[in-house]
Amino acid sequence: GRDLLLGSLLGVVLFIRFQLSPTVPAWLGAAPPAPDAVPPQVFGEARYAAALFLRSFSQGPFFGVMGLFFLLLLRVLLRTQWLAVLAWIALVAFLAGGPPEAGPSWSGLLLAGVRAVICAAILLRGGLMQLIAAFVVWACLSNCPLTLDPSAWYAALSYFCLATLAAFAAYGF
Repeated sequence: GRDLLLGSLLGVVLFIRFQLSPTVPAWLGAAPPAPDAVPPQVFGEARYAAALFLRSFSQGPFFGVMGLFFLLLLRVLLRTQWLAVLAWIALVAFLAGGPPEAGPSWSGLLLAGVRAVICAAILLRGGLMQLIAAFVVWACLSNCPLTLDPSAWYAALSYFCLATLAAFAAYGF
């Protein structure tokens, strides 16, 4: 129960970190990256929105188990926990540091490093279930257009996403 609850909270923290990512390059004097937007197919038909929403529930277990696998592999290869964690953080930061065609930018690597440290802390302190719950919540929030304005034409989709995540967290009680 508490793993779902804490994982949900940490998934919201990851989502907020992603939402703040365009401001960090400006602080460092670099050009901000293109903002991550909700895929436009979500606004077209309900089946696309449902597919992206349901895909969020498969991405969480996939990325959680993949992260645990690579951490275990590095632990076996390097034979010390702290060195394996540092190598895992560097690997995740490099892989998620930016678009591969442009090469990773320093601000992208910095932000990916923060994400990798958060994920490593979740995995080491909370375990696989918390990491999976955090990834599910992050993916759901990233794939749904969020609004609290009831007059917005996509408000129903936003409310459905938020209600589902509230039920997901409430199940942790």
